[in-house]
Amino acid sequence: MAVEHLVCMKLRHPVPEEQLKSLYRECEASFDEIPGILTASMGENWHADASGFTHAIVIRLEDRGRLDLFMSHPAHVAAGRLLQSVFSEFIILDYETERP
Repeated sequence: MAVEHLVCMKLRHPVPEEQLKSLYRECEASFDEIPGILTASMGENWHADASGFTHAIVIRLEDRGRLDLFMSHPAHVAAGRLLQSVFSEFIILDYETERP
């Protein structure tokens, strides 16, 4: 079964749009280095009822084993440090899905 890895984040402080776009590009490039990722996307939340969470990342991985490799992969660790420089709070959810 595939695994969805969802990360919800809150900005520490306002960040210029170009800086956020650059951060997206850097994170997405790091995801390209990690085997087992089927799809990855990130962006700004526009839903009003999100408890202050401003951005999210959704990554679909091949299976649970790939999630374990993903979490410890140096490119993921580097992306996490980059995200922590801009975002202050994180909620991480992982679940399996039978959907293709």
